[in-house]
Amino acid sequence: MNLLDSVPNKKKYVKRISSSVVILLALSMGLGARKPTVVHADNAQMTDLPKSTNAAQNKIPGQYAFSARIDKGITEVKPFGATNSDWYSSSTHTEDSTHHWFAFKLSDNDGNNDQWKGKVGVYYSNVGVYNGHTIDIKLTMMDWKVQNYEWVDTNGNGKADTRKNIKQAYAAFGKDDFEIFTPGLGAVKYRLDYLDHKTHEPVKITGSWTFNDIDGDQWVGIEPNTFSNVDQIYYGDHDNKGNTWLSYKNMGGKNYIYSDANQHNTKITDNSGHNAGTLTSNQLKGSFTAAYSDSSSFIIDWVYGENTGEHAIKDQNDLESDINNWNMTGKYDPDADKEYPISDLGNSIASDMFNHAFLQFSTQPITPDKPGDPVKYVSDSDEGTNVPSEIGTDKSVDHDLLKNRYEEYHYQITHNVPKVLDRFKYTEYMITDDLDKDLDISNIHVYNRNNQDVTYMFTINVDSDNKLSVVAKGDALANDDFYREQYKVTFDGKVKPGVTLADHQDPKHDDQAVIYNDAKVTTSNGSADSNKTTTNIPFTPKNETKAVSADGKGDGKDLAVDFGQDYKYTVKVAAPDGVNIKSLELKDKLEPVLNLKDVHVYDLDDSNKDVTDQGKLTTDSNTADWVANDATKWHGKHLEMIITANVKNVPELMDYLDKDSGKIKVPNKAIFTVNGKDDPTNNVDVEPNSPKASVQKWIELPDLN
Repeated sequence: MNLLDSVPNKKKYVKRISSSVVILLALSMGLGARKPTVVHADNAQMTDLPKSTNAAQNKIPGQYAFSARIDKGITEVKPFGATNSDWYSSSTHTEDSTHHWFAFKLSDNDGNNDQWKGKVGVYYSNVGVYNGHTIDIKLTMMDWKVQNYEWVDTNGNGKADTRKNIKQAYAAFGKDDFEIFTPGLGAVKYRLDYLDHKTHEPVKITGSWTFNDIDGDQWVGIEPNTFSNVDQIYYGDHDNKGNTWLSYKNMGGKNYIYSDANQHNTKITDNSGHNAGTLTSNQLKGSFTAAYSDSSSFIIDWVYGENTGEHAIKDQNDLESDINNWNMTGKYDPDADKEYPISDLGNSIASDMFNHAFLQFSTQPITPDKPGDPVKYVSDSDEGTNVPSEIGTDKSVDHDLLKNRYEEYHYQITHNVPKVLDRFKYTEYMITDDLDKDLDISNIHVYNRNNQDVTYMFTINVDSDNKLSVVAKGDALANDDFYREQYKVTFDGKVKPGVTLADHQDPKHDDQAVIYNDAKVTTSNGSADSNKTTTNIPFTPKNETKAVSADGKGDGKDLAVDFGQDYKYTVKVAAPDGVNIKSLELKDKLEPVLNLKDVHVYDLDDSNKDVTDQGKLTTDSNTADWVANDATKWHGKHLEMIITANVKNVPELMDYLDKDSGKIKVPNKAIFTVNGKDDPTNNVDVEPNSPKASVQKWIELPDLN
């Protein structure tokens, strides 16, 4: 994008027009301009660029989907370096929207600020989350060589046809997005650093930077060390056969991507402001995307001249011949943002002090994206986290061990959606999860990066096969806010009651079941699978115990009772879930000196529900015998049989006399049978109390008859 300020004849048509009006004219009109020759994507210079590929019919892999984002009210943008008096605020109306800027004074009539090279820039705090790190971006100007100028009428003919150097020069940096405006012509070396928001330490990221609006005689050079981390450079208009305005040249050992003024130099011949020699940031023939891996910084050289008119070619020749534009080494103070903070910035300047050469560097690729891999986590009461703000941080885990099969646990799925061009917005976005058939799923929610509940943007369903689908609604996909976002799907899981876990045997742990899980993201550009989570569940061991008490609530092993007094036996059992149960029986044969009066069976895992009718109960021969109707529904269940009985006052009680204690003890134990294997409970005793002694006294009277 070139602005009218850089055009020799601008004063012929523009008088006392504010800079914002000038820019608006420059971007909204294009009358009477000569159409340049199209440079196609098979430009030999671009095909010679190492690691380059044409964007036509190509998609950028999802691994590069990290998108830094400036969120109003969340991201804090502050300049640093020099003093408050060296910084100004400003605004422009650029491409039909208002942009706000921090402008740094490079030089003025009193001198320059060269001593601040490597110590001055803008800090963007909290721009995204990457692998558990909240990310800050620090932009530092490492070096610059800028000559500002203005066009003046030296011939007295009313035409501003002579370029006059001026000392005042400012470089401006976007508050609303990642972008730079520079005046005159020259070069700026700047560095982008990813830092951890809490520790301020560098964070290595795999992502991409896109450089837009590279007009004629504008150059973007990637530093050699940075280029070594670049995996691929995409160039050309994806939807227009890959056509490009870009060329490639190695200058001073650096790879430069530029728009050749020899090919793009159309002169403005009227007051239209914008012409075929310039671009807007959405014209992809002037853009490229650099995808990189495992890097915490990105260093570029931005070299620029006049990009339209008859002076463009001469400017390009002058730039190329000036070695100072191509050998900037630069300085860098990693702590400058803390050492030289800027606050209470109150001064402002007009944008015509810097609004010549514009470069936008965004995380918005110039190709459609293949979806990146979603990330799956798991948590329970004491492992991992289900707090939305903590999901994806170092508190998240992908492996947990439940206390038992009855503990509820939680799944989380995170996925980053990159910022995409309008033409690449999705027609489909869906997160799916084929959940284990033995799980009950509930409490499904979707949160965004700011931990706001955005479930309303999705249609959610769990079908009869236990497949979870979280599908973005059409109006959400059409909205810009859907993109450059992270989505977190959370939901609860619990093993269904009574199902067997035998088919989930963990080969690494004989006493545990294991449930694996992964998710999938599908967009209109393809699909991607998540990692696999692991949840281990201790098997419920078979167990059986017997107790006796007056009310059925105690756990005593013996009880003294009166003849005819009702008391209760409680038989508690745990059905195993590490085997497939085919038959299940509870049996308790009482001694003949006891009366069996009543029997009930309860499900202790279902609020002590009476389940007597879910089995066949017989009480023949003083024996309580309950056989489950459907044995397969009791895996892992805790059952309780309660038997009401009393002691008969019969001579046969003497058969139960304990010679050591001299007491009568009537024993009892139950049998728990699973798949034909009998396991007896412990023994309990009832001790009938002896009859109370009684004395009768009377007087015998003589018979008076």
